[in-house]
Amino acid sequence: MLTLEGCRERRQRLWDQLPDDTQWVLVADPRHVYYLSGFLVQPLSFSVGERGWLLLERNGPATLLADNFTRRSAIAPPHVDAEELETWYDHRHSVVNRDHALLASLKRVAGGLLDRPGIIEEEALPLHASGYLPDAVGEFEHHEQWHTLGNLLRRLRRNKHADEVATLERAMRACAAGHAAALATVAPGVTEFEVYQAIHAAVLAETRHPVQIYGDFRSTNRETPKRGGAPTDQVLAAGDLLLLDYSVIVDGYRSDFTNTVSAGPPGPEVQRLFQA
Repeated sequence: MLTLEGCRERRQRLWDQLPDDTQWVLVADPRHVYYLSGFLVQPLSFSVGERGWLLLERNGPATLLADNFTRRSAIAPPHVDAEELETWYDHRHSVVNRDHALLASLKRVAGGLLDRPGIIEEEALPLHASGYLPDAVGEFEHHEQWHTLGNLLRRLRRNKHADEVATLERAMRACAAGHAAALATVAPGVTEFEVYQAIHAAVLAETRHPVQIYGDFRSTNRETPKRGGAPTDQVLAAGDLLLLDYSVIVDGYRSDFTNTVSAGPPGPEVQRLFQA
């Protein structure tokens, strides 16, 4: 899970790369909002697919913009100084368009940004939102190159901080636990889905945390030499190979390991290919 210290370090790295006259930035891509603030909507929640935006002010606060239900669906409290939340649902009244609720939170802070040079992540921001920010730009020149905020953040994300590495290691341990469970489960007479269940149980036992698991869990043989996708009720026969190429996502960070496991002793041709 991302830490307060890590988020502050990443925000400072961002400011170090921006033109000196930039007074504020509005980050809109959910991956980048999470990277800089730790705000991530729980993917196994009612609000999956919803988003918040992050307003950063030079020498000022970091403010999360969101609707109230999106905020309550976060995986953890965000590392921000302020929250501008629009009530989307109060258990008493009909709801409004959630995109409009997010725009309403932006509208409330936009007045304080007028006549101050700022940069928006235009790749991920609805066109309508830019109308509230007439002094913002989507591209900027720095170090003799033209940038967009989204491209800059993608480059910054390539260098991982300690809290990111720790989250990646947690995802890797979970993925490895799933593969160990698969090795103990694969046998003739077992279905692809039963192997998947064993993997899923082992991953959850390792993380003790809601995670996402996706990838290839399919068997192959001479008649069907290549196959991938979600597991089925296909029964493994002696000599079949089960492709396990899957990812585990823990708090937004992904591991990806691959193994091919034989159901029973591998045949001579498989052993030859393995040795090659």
